[in-house]
Amino acid sequence: MEESILNKIISELHNIDFSDAFIYDSIENKEYSYFELFSRAYYVGSNILDDSNVVVMDNSFDLLILYFAAMFRNSTIIAIDPDKNQREIDLIKSYHKDSNIINEYTITKYDFITREQILHLFNGIDYDKDFLITYTSGSTGNPKGVVHSIGNLYHSALNFGKKLNYGRENKMCHVMPMTYMAGILNSIILPFITGGKIVLFPRFSVKNVAQFWNRVISYEVNTFWLSPTMLHLIMKIDRGQKVTEYFKDRRITISVGTAPLPIALKKEFEERYNVTVYQSYGLSETLFLTTANNSLSDFESVGKKLDDVEVLLSEDCELLVQVPWMFKGYVNDDISNYLYNGYYKTGDLCACKNNELFITGRKKELIIKGGININPKDIQNIIEQIPDVNEVCVGSVVLMNEERIVCWYSGEELAETEINTIIYEQLGKNYRIDYFRRVSSLPKNLNGKIDKLKLVEEFEI
Repeated sequence: MEESILNKIISELHNIDFSDAFIYDSIENKEYSYFELFSRAYYVGSNILDDSNVVVMDNSFDLLILYFAAMFRNSTIIAIDPDKNQREIDLIKSYHKDSNIINEYTITKYDFITREQILHLFNGIDYDKDFLITYTSGSTGNPKGVVHSIGNLYHSALNFGKKLNYGRENKMCHVMPMTYMAGILNSIILPFITGGKIVLFPRFSVKNVAQFWNRVISYEVNTFWLSPTMLHLIMKIDRGQKVTEYFKDRRITISVGTAPLPIALKKEFEERYNVTVYQSYGLSETLFLTTANNSLSDFESVGKKLDDVEVLLSEDCELLVQVPWMFKGYVNDDISNYLYNGYYKTGDLCACKNNELFITGRKKELIIKGGININPKDIQNIIEQIPDVNEVCVGSVVLMNEERIVCWYSGEELAETEINTIIYEQLGKNYRIDYFRRVSSLPKNLNGKIDKLKLVEEFEI
């Protein structure tokens, strides 16, 4: 880890009043100071953690403590979402057979440590050691274990926070799964390292969304990290003017990532609440890469690259990136398969305009039809402009050894012939949709991305 980054972290810690509240638990209606968090973390690191720890726990203050405990002890946390299916959990555990397994734990009596002890603990952290292993939830194949140091997470978070002016006034609601990168880097490390506060909400779901805005207002939240699905649902349940009034005269920071943000949704949310929704882009392997940071950013872009991010485009427009906080490797795969001259091959197709990045599709999702490479995103962009369509996904299925284009959508029934006529006129005959499938809703994985694999598996003629 660069010495300048480490010095900045230690300097920031010296400016914190450790008696201040840092964590607000809206579930248990409790609040915790830095002193209490760090004292508990020191106890857990000394009495519960081993060098390597497989953690299968749902969102909670106890789980948050484990991440700081691992920092202090220089331990490794292998984070597994308990909502994964048992086969996948067992598979991940098989990669870490000698690790300590933690499903829950109890803290007995512990002593508060001093300010000097806390600073000593942070000075003793090995910022380059394996700290965190998260498993990707890709749409195909087995999940890959992504290895990061705590230095990586701190460095990336500092550069992201700089672009959006994160600081002591930021109070973030934590709704992401706490065992995924978005629930660790975005919602714990980012507010911590930039001096903000964290409000623990229940893990976001359709069942608890009805209380979302009440918790926001009650705990005076002003900072959000959401997926597009979350953004849609919290707007849908708001029937009055209380949220608009709450946002008025407050500095509100809303970042959206983990999945593509539909342009229509972004426009609708911004117009309704008179706030800016900042699109961003990153990967588990590369952490934060871009963010919009003002209302003038192009609606379709994922923002401008952060400081220290280098990008290249391959001949077929795949985005290649290099960052000083690059992941250390995969647990169960060869990292060299994903690198080109030191640049990580993202698998995302990209365009660049006015120093902003535009993700245009996935390389592996290109459809080959009639010998022509077809980007399903081009078709999807046309259908998304239809007012009565709620969600849409364009992909392919293989029938009789040939790829066929399929459009899955929710909303009012589409006029298929007319749509294919428009597609033919704008994109060409090879882009015409072979099958339309109307569904009540599109299946999502835990990161809020449409589960194309499930759609393909369930496809019937």
